[in-house]
Amino acid sequence: MTEQRQRKIDFKIILGILTSILFLFLAFRKVDFGEMKEAFAEAHYWYLVPTVLVLFISHWLRALRWKYLLSPIRWVDTLSLFSSLMIGYMANTVLPARLGEFVRAFVLGRKHPVPTSTVLGTIVMERIIDVFSLLLIMISVVFMIPLPVWVKQSGLIAFAAVCALFIFVIFLKKHPQFAEKVLEKIIKPFPERLAQKIVELYRGFMNGFVLLGKWYHYAIIVLLSLLIWICYASTFQFMFYAFDFEKLYDLPLIAPLVLLVIGTLSIVIPSSPGYIGTYHYLSQLSLGLFNVPATISLTYAIVMHGISFLPVMIAGFLFLLVEGIQLKSVMKKT
Repeated sequence: MTEQRQRKIDFKIILGILTSILFLFLAFRKVDFGEMKEAFAEAHYWYLVPTVLVLFISHWLRALRWKYLLSPIRWVDTLSLFSSLMIGYMANTVLPARLGEFVRAFVLGRKHPVPTSTVLGTIVMERIIDVFSLLLIMISVVFMIPLPVWVKQSGLIAFAAVCALFIFVIFLKKHPQFAEKVLEKIIKPFPERLAQKIVELYRGFMNGFVLLGKWYHYAIIVLLSLLIWICYASTFQFMFYAFDFEKLYDLPLIAPLVLLVIGTLSIVIPSSPGYIGTYHYLSQLSLGLFNVPATISLTYAIVMHGISFLPVMIAGFLFLLVEGIQLKSVMKKT
């Protein structure tokens, strides 16, 4: 890892920690800790079982979707993809700057003859699909409940950014020679060996953006994306049952989708690994739209955050052991 890249990561770590501290302050400033203790004690924790089950089903479906995105390049078994995905998610909870995506690509490239840069290209495509899916859900929610202005603005910014990225990728694919000439001019001052490495990485990355092999693969990806988001919404609903929100606050059916939309925005905000603080405060704001008290909302957010991350961390570490990989060695190579 270069010194310049290390400085950037150190800056992101500091920024992330400061952001998390700010959002934790906002979340806890009006909390009644006695009421929180009571809410923890009265929760029905057996609902964690179906929540975790559905969560892992969503991750398996995500690995299956990734399989079809990779299919024009190489047909990879779903278990290998699931293993790489879990290790990447685990890395995202302990490493800054979303380095888990690089770890995920490296782990898969280590096991199958697919360049890491090419795998990263498919992961970017996956993220583009996710953002478009989330925006469709947001549009549906807006027709049923008025969302805060900042949520709509964040959605528009994300949509604009993804559209710009998508258009940029299409341009690069349609004009590869022109793009490479521009890249070569940019990296001309670099040492020859480094410049050659950058060009190779760029070519590998662009190879990840390919048309799917068969027409019905597009339909499969759309269906899998729908099922993934249904699973995500279901986890929120199960936890509503765990805290008796349906009875106490008469939550509408749209409530899980609102939490899904606003909660997902916590991933976009730079924070410490695991989205600590941002996830909790935005979940608190989401439930506040349905008149759930701040203390109870935060209690829910703490449990939901824990159940979303801890099982994935454990699974990721177990797969890391099975694969015989050390995270430190991966970091040196990424």
